[in-house]
Amino acid sequence: MSITSGYTASGHCYARYAQAAEMPSYAERYRFRNRWRVVAPPREVYAALARPVDYPSWWPQFREARAIDDLHYWMVVRSFLPYSISYVLTPEIADPAAGLLQARVDGDIVGRIRWQIDPGGTGSIVHFEEKVRTQIDLLSVLTPFKRLAFDANHRLMMRDGLLGLNAYLSGRALYFGPAARPWRHRV
Repeated sequence: MSITSGYTASGHCYARYAQAAEMPSYAERYRFRNRWRVVAPPREVYAALARPVDYPSWWPQFREARAIDDLHYWMVVRSFLPYSISYVLTPEIADPAAGLLQARVDGDIVGRIRWQIDPGGTGSIVHFEEKVRTQIDLLSVLTPFKRLAFDANHRLMMRDGLLGLNAYLSGRALYFGPAARPWRHRV
């Protein structure tokens, strides 16, 4: 970065910093899309998905979800791979009439997530889309297979999210105990 300095006509000192060339990003980029059939009406599904602090009560891979303030949430997720992903979730769009939720994520992953909840048969059709890039090389030990591993990790997380949400909205409890989540009990 170069610096050019001098004085304005009025005698004030100024400094201009030349824009440094951007470093290329080697972060992996991911785009996930999922479609869920949920056995509850769209307004109930929307209400559940609009409360990220409640996710750990029905979605087993959400290890922590807490409000930082009214517009930011600290989220920690972990599926079967040996690492956790932490990020701040910042809602951008919350439109119950349109059934639309969109948020920015910033942390170990950076990008956006979006839920679209529509009526469907006797319940709801939920479309999920996530466009993110990793900030750190989370899967360096799995290099040749990291995309496959990350995709499989995401599929398991979304499967359990659907099972948990259906159970939560129907008033049933699902058991995601030690047999289902052995990583919680590692020594």
